[in-house]
Amino acid sequence: DRSLMQSKIVERLRAVEFRNRLLGSLYLDQAFLAGNGNYLRSEILWAAGIEPRRKAASLTS
Repeated sequence: DRSLMQSKIVERLRAVEFRNRLLGSLYLDQAFLAGNGNYLRSEILWAAGIEPRRKAASLTS
């Protein structure tokens, strides 16, 4: 279920342990989202138009 996955990611982005991390490194962290590698991280951030040096806390919904 795609909406469940999106809501889980948003929940984790707002979590204390993740919100002050840079998105580029956060998407490689298996504790945040298992299964992503450098290729997927780059593609996800590029497709979303998000700078990898941006912090999770700076995102808005």
